[in-house]
Amino acid sequence: MLDLVAAFIGLTTLLTYLNYRFIRLPPAIGVMATALLLSLALHGLTALGYPLLEQEMQQLIRDTNILTELNRELGIEDPAAN
Repeated sequence: MLDLVAAFIGLTTLLTYLNYRFIRLPPAIGVMATALLLSLALHGLTALGYPLLEQEMQQLIRDTNILTELNRELGIEDPAAN
């Protein structure tokens, strides 16, 4: 779970730098616009016949229970497990 968070932080940092260096939109708008473009590119790849990445992301989202992961990272015992 923390690997995924680190990947998102790294990707956000890269997008913010690219926005600052080349696009020059306000930071929040620049990150949102580049994330939207990456999302559209992912859908485009799926439409071209490369659905594997999108299917993997959907499976990751289905398999991840954010509350369980957050409790595990914070060291809180899951009351449903008792």
